[in-house]
Amino acid sequence: MTRAIPLALSAVLLALAAGVSLSAAPLPPAPKSGSGSASSLAEAEAQVAATPSPEAAAALLDSLSASLPPSDAAVLLGEDRPALAPELRSRFLVRSGDLDLLLGLFGEAQARYEAASALAAGGRDPKLLLRAARCALAAGNAERAQALSAELLNASVDQGVAAGARNLGAWALLFQDRAAEARAVASAVAASSAIAPEQRREARFILWLCAEDADRGPAAAALASEFPGSPEALIAAGSASAPPLPHWYLGLGKGRPAVGDAKPGVADAKPGAVLAKGKRLQVGYFSVEDNARVLRDELSSKGFEAAVEERSRQAKPGKEPERRWIVIVDPGKDLSKTLQALKDKGYEAYIIEG
Repeated sequence: MTRAIPLALSAVLLALAAGVSLSAAPLPPAPKSGSGSASSLAEAEAQVAATPSPEAAAALLDSLSASLPPSDAAVLLGEDRPALAPELRSRFLVRSGDLDLLLGLFGEAQARYEAASALAAGGRDPKLLLRAARCALAAGNAERAQALSAELLNASVDQGVAAGARNLGAWALLFQDRAAEARAVASAVAASSAIAPEQRREARFILWLCAEDADRGPAAAALASEFPGSPEALIAAGSASAPPLPHWYLGLGKGRPAVGDAKPGVADAKPGAVLAKGKRLQVGYFSVEDNARVLRDELSSKGFEAAVEERSRQAKPGKEPERRWIVIVDPGKDLSKTLQALKDKGYEAYIIEG
């Protein structure tokens, strides 16, 4: 019997294991005239519509998106604007997808990345397709993820992308209860010496997840031997519990925090700091409070001053507002420096006011 994978854990592993913090090239500077800010999505859309040239509209989009909540900014940046150059449209779609991912909207993120890949120079950008496929898995669409993996393997891609696509295909097969096929694919990746260590580590983790009972111990030992002290090895050894949203998988190879043996979401979790109002950095948005606390504690352990704040999201007319929890990081004296520090640790962050 193969090892069962909790859906909430595996979905995030699949979506985030490859790293999602691809940075777009700098956009044109914001125009000298105009507010460059908006209090609502409708106001931002009206400002962009009234802008006379595509170049000015692109600069204004860049500026306006920073003044809106992440959910509204994702919509604004993801809207179809045929007048803009394809390269700019692609970059805006990538940023929109990054925001969808920050909000846990995996299906929307998948669509943004696929659309951006089609607009990139040369079309069907492999790295964006790889990211889209992982989001498809997180959204529960293993068939689409497998199709994208096959597309990548049939194209002329470098060894790193090919290894990522094979790992992705193994995850998709595992999600479809085709463990023997998943093992065969992951074994081929793990045996390769021409790939990045994080890709081989991911393959060995997949092998442990889908191992038969008799092979589970050797699979865990292989992880511990090749990647001692890694979160995957600790999880396989049973000495650590994977958090429900393992943000250490956001940036494989980017200094992930070690996983402790405390279970997430416990009642005696230390309360986070109450941060002062003003410009702050949002790192997560959750429908489950315990998941927000896990990320807050993880960020605190890495030296960031983090807190969890509750928000209400208006549901459908006639329905009660839905409760949500956001994770906020205090930017300190240098917002740009803190933002970069978060990115270096593998976290996507977004500037908010209030």
